[in-house]
Amino acid sequence: MVKSAGSGRRVRALFGRRSPGRKALFSSIHPTPASWTAPAGFTLIEILLALGICAIVLVIVSSVFATALKLQQHASDRLDESLPAERAMNLMRRDLKNAVAPGGLLAGPLQSGSVLGGVDANDGVQIYTTTGLITDNAPWSEIQKVTYGLQASSDSSARGKNLVRTVTRNLLTTGTEDDDEQFIMGGVESLKFSFFDGGNWLDTWDDTTETNLPMAIRVSLQIAPVSDNASRAEPLQLLVPLMVQVHTNGLDNSDAGTNTTSGTGS
Repeated sequence: MVKSAGSGRRVRALFGRRSPGRKALFSSIHPTPASWTAPAGFTLIEILLALGICAIVLVIVSSVFATALKLQQHASDRLDESLPAERAMNLMRRDLKNAVAPGGLLAGPLQSGSVLGGVDANDGVQIYTTTGLITDNAPWSEIQKVTYGLQASSDSSARGKNLVRTVTRNLLTTGTEDDDEQFIMGGVESLKFSFFDGGNWLDTWDDTTETNLPMAIRVSLQIAPVSDNASRAEPLQLLVPLMVQVHTNGLDNSDAGTNTTSGTGS
């Protein structure tokens, strides 16, 4: 009996195909080569090495972060310390720049000295300045009397003295002046004013002999150190030129005499 070629191929395909059971049995008897298997996991040494590297990185990052926080806190503390001094300097600059020449109904003379009970002879100043604000509660002129000086702190543990600004608005009162005492800052070791008369710097300004304002005023503000072991910072310096000048009585008399003489001669 002759079989056709097509039926032979069907028989070979039928018996030549492996069943799943035979395939598993074949795999157990003949395992797959190692190069065909999945890669093995990390060893214990590799895991410990990775953990050690991560720990070192975390320590470095935390150290840098802690240092950054300390720098930020230090900068914030320095800024908080400098703000009162900057405010005090700005107030004094504003008052001194707008000083009014002595004479007239409201403007009085500039006086230096311990006007608020200080110890030093030049730790305070009293000026008349046009920095007053006219409001419904204070319907007076813009000219006000301003006094700067040092006062002892009520806190015995506080270092330095308090810088106080006293303002008098009602300059026409015939009774007791109503002074507005304003606390500016604490921790001031010394406050000094110097006055330039055009040739020399003077420690005091005598209003009994000087009828002009000084040409410039220099302010030196020394901040008290925070502790006995702390270094003392450089004093804050402020130089304010005074542009308002008036003629003295002598100049006024000489001008009047010259005018009279020229009128008579004509």
